Amino acid sequence: MTMNDDDQADVDDVTGVFLPADLVLDDLISLRALGLLAVIATYPEDWVVTVHDAVRGRGDETDVSTELAELEAAGYLRGVPARDGRGLPVTRLIPISEARAGEH
Repeated sequence: MTMNDDDQADVDDVTGVFLPADLVLDDLISLRALGLLAVIATYPEDWVVTVHDAVRGRGDETDVSTELAELEAAGYLRGVPARDGRGLPVTRLIPISEARAGEH
């Protein structure tokens, strides 16, 4: 299959989250954990993303503690104590790119 100029324009217009192949193919994390990370990564960098944000609107309030532990253990996610808009304590979920940048 070859790509012409019109196809390239369509590719250039795509927005969303692109995950590196080594992350997608990492057999240390489940597909469910990968999906959770993809949802978390869609939020703006300055957004305080919580577990509630990540699972809201998915049809159920699923317990994702196993997936969060997988992602943290593999170094793809970090949880940081924060406060929500009402001043209540929450855990901000920071994806790999932002988490690793903060380590240096």
